[in-house]
Amino acid sequence: MLVAERRDGYRIEVRTDAGVFNQAALVLTFEGQSWRGTTAYCDRVRNAVDAFQYLPPLRPGPALILPGAGPDTSRIATRRAPPWTIRTQLTAPDGSNVDAEMQGSQGPYVDWLDETIDAIKACGPPTS
Repeated sequence: MLVAERRDGYRIEVRTDAGVFNQAALVLTFEGQSWRGTTAYCDRVRNAVDAFQYLPPLRPGPALILPGAGPDTSRIATRRAPPWTIRTQLTAPDGSNVDAEMQGSQGPYVDWLDETIDAIKACGPPTS
C-alpha cells in the first residue's frame, strides 16, 4: 500500500490485492468525504496508475555521492506545492523491501499526487 497525505488535509491511498498485477483501487479522503476509483471501472484512475508506473525511480541520498553527481542546473525544480508525506515500501532490484516515509513539495511524485486528486474525483461522487 501507498499512503500519501498533503498538509492541507488530502489523503490518497493506493490499494492493491496480493498477486493481482497492474490493478489498483485509489481512495481519496478530504474534509469527511471519500472518493474511490478503480483501474477496472474508471479510465482516469487507470491513466493515473499507468502514469505512476513511469515515474522516475527515487535514489536515496546524499545526492552529492550518487552516480553521476555533479553540478546540473537543468534539473532544479521551481514549482512548490503544498507538501506531501508519502508512506510506502520501497523494493530493491534484489527483491528486498524497506519501509519508507518521504516528504516533498516539488517534483514528479508531487505532481502525480496533485493530478491524481482530480482523477479520483472524476470517477464518481463522494460519500460521507
